[in-house]
Amino acid sequence: MTSQGGSNDPSKGGSASGRPHATPETRSTSLKEALAALGQGDDKEISPSEAASGVESIVNDKDGQSTAPESSVAEPDAAAEVESPKTKVFGGSDEELKYYQEPVVGWLVVVGGPGIGAHRPIFTGSNTIGSASDQRIPIDFGDEYISKQEQAYIRYDADDRQFLFIPNLAKTNVVSIDNVKPTSAVRLMPYDIISMGNTQLVFIPFCGDEFDWSDLPVHPK
Repeated sequence: MTSQGGSNDPSKGGSASGRPHATPETRSTSLKEALAALGQGDDKEISPSEAASGVESIVNDKDGQSTAPESSVAEPDAAAEVESPKTKVFGGSDEELKYYQEPVVGWLVVVGGPGIGAHRPIFTGSNTIGSASDQRIPIDFGDEYISKQEQAYIRYDADDRQFLFIPNLAKTNVVSIDNVKPTSAVRLMPYDIISMGNTQLVFIPFCGDEFDWSDLPVHPK
């Protein structure tokens, strides 16, 4: 991997590792266009905030009026399932896309240190990284030099479709991206190498300029 260079300012479109941005124009058919071709019925899409939070929000009807979604009272056993993040169904009304589980927006792949070959999903919003199993991105493969809680953070914003890496400067064990030790939030680029403790992680995005979960067409029942 090349050393990080250039501008770290996301607003200037700079790459933390000096690599150019992807150019969707180089593809004959974008992923977004391919997904749009799968749509049925109405062309309504859920907003990025709806896709990110997975909450039941107000649905606009065909006349442009806002109506509340039909209420659904979960049975006791169903309520217990909703409490588990592994079985939670995201989305609510009949005209909203329902997710089987929280949608992944990218991955960290372990390429060095304990856990090599494993991977961890990244989700919308703020993701805490640490060696404890309760972290949103648990790097729990036995590296004792990674803090248990909040060694760093990765944030994905569904509105601007960018990934930010934020080091926890309160920690004494320093993290780096492509051998550069950031002291503030920096934009992550595909295949950046994140080093923490004795572990190296490669960043692999799924969402971005070409696709976000909010691009999926709604399929009314």
